[in-house]
Amino acid sequence: MSYNANDHLVRFHGSRVFVNDDALSLARQRRQANRDRLKKGLAAAKEPQALEHVAQGSYAMCTMVQAESESSDIDVSADFYPLVGVRLFYKALLC
Repeated sequence: MSYNANDHLVRFHGSRVFVNDDALSLARQRRQANRDRLKKGLAAAKEPQALEHVAQGSYAMCTMVQAESESSDIDVSADFYPLVGVRLFYKALLC
């Protein structure tokens, strides 16, 4: 006899994987606080600002696994160079 785990997985996904609006709002607040802290720190150090911030991973997919504690895994990159420049840089490394 086989076991169909679909119902269990759907319930788990809905309650523990897909992030509800309240938790996502908290993650967005933390993301913005990190961006603001980076911007202020770079300005104080007289360093160039990031050109853009890109959401990645489970944060971008709104599927962060939720823990009992109020922790968040926010995967966001701070991009400082235009993509074309990065491609040229890596191309130069490979040649």
